[in-house]
Formats: sequence, C-alpha cells, structure tokens
Amino acid sequence: MKNTLSPDCVQCMLKLTHYYQGRAGASMALDDQFAMMIDQLKKNGKLKNTLIIFTSDNGWLMGQHNINGNKYLPYKESTHVPLMIAGPGVPKRKTNDALVANVDLTPTIVAASGAKARRVSDGMSLFPVMKNPAKGRSAIPLEATRKLFVKPGNFPNAENIPYYGIRTKDFMYARYVDSQGNFSAGSPEEMYNLVADPFEMTNLVAQPTASSPAKLAELRKLALELKSCKGKACVR
Repeated sequence: MKNTLSPDCVQCMLKLTHYYQGRAGASMALDDQFAMMIDQLKKNGKLKNTLIIFTSDNGWLMGQHNINGNKYLPYKESTHVPLMIAGPGVPKRKTNDALVANVDLTPTIVAASGAKARRVSDGMSLFPVMKNPAKGRSAIPLEATRKLFVKPGNFPNAENIPYYGIRTKDFMYARYVDSQGNFSAGSPEEMYNLVADPFEMTNLVAQPTASSPAKLAELRKLALELKSCKGKACVR
C-alpha cells in the first residue's frame, strides 16, 4: 500500500491525530459516566451484587501496517480488545492473560444470573477461566465473511477483503478471498509468529522458516474446523 504515514502525507497525519483526539475525548466522557454509575450502585446498595463487564466490539488500526484507520483486519490492533470484569465470584485485583472471545460473554452472564440458556452457545463461561487461566481457549476463530461496506461510496477501503483465520497465543493465521470471490487453495494467506514477531511484520507464508510448513498446515486445519464449528466444538 501507499505509505500513508509519510511526512509528505499531511492529510494522513491530520486524520490520525483527529482519530486519536476523538477517542481520548470519548474515553473521558465514558470515564465520567462510569463513575456516576458506580456511585449510583453504591447509593442503592447494589454494587456488591452487580456484575460489571467492560469491553469493546473491536480495536482500531491507527497507522499500524500502514493502514490509516480501519477495524476490519485480523491484526491484533483490530482483534485484541480490553476485557475487565468485576462483581460476585470474580477474583479481585487479578490480571489474567487467558485467550477468550466476546462470544464467551453470554455464557458468563447466564452463569452469573443463574438463568438457563435456551440456545446452544459457541462460547464458554469465563468464571472458571478467571480462577485458572489454563482453562482459557487455545485458539479463537477470526472471520470477516463479506466486505465491511457493500454499497458504493460507503467508505471503501482497499484492504477490506473477506477472510477467515485463527488466533492462538503464539500465532495468527488468515486466508483471504480470491479474485472470484471464493476461498480456495490459491487465496492469499498470512501467518505470523506472535512471540518472535509481536507486531506482525514478517509474513511466514511469504518468508518461511524451517518450521513454517508444519505450523501452516496445522493452523490451516484448525482454522477450517473453527470456521464452521457449533457449540462446544468451538471451544478449543
């Protein structure tokens, strides 16, 4: 892609600056509203019996991977979001690095409320994971089944290409749609070693190492399984 972060692209840098300022301002307003909510729960005597979950639906790329504003891609700036939980049954002042997904929130809320779900969920309750991070997932699926904006003129971005993939603690894998609009053996792929390459800069499909072929085959298989999984089969 064109180098949108070049000092020559003044409008690009202004756009990123405005994005950053807008998010900082929105976060301040959110912080104020959250404080008011906690204060009201305290006054009503409900705080100790309230489950509070803070998260986000997606992250946002602000120059990473030379992308000047987008949420659609499988990179960690888009897929890795905050998750903070407080309330009954939640360990206090603990940080947990278990791999979980937003689909796990519904079973967690059902478990906290004592309700019984009438639908099969692809997620799992996070209460056991909060106490033992080893009970977290070993992998989560990544997917974008169609273009983000399908109508002409609706903020089209060249990088908004459908894909499916997988994220583990150590690797990210993604396969993109081909020129005919289908996933096939010839579709472009990306694989990153998140330990050795945390910023996802070296695509191991294009620049393989000795261990890359075996890992790629493993992730391809697992990504396909999770792409069409249902219920407990989705929790790996």
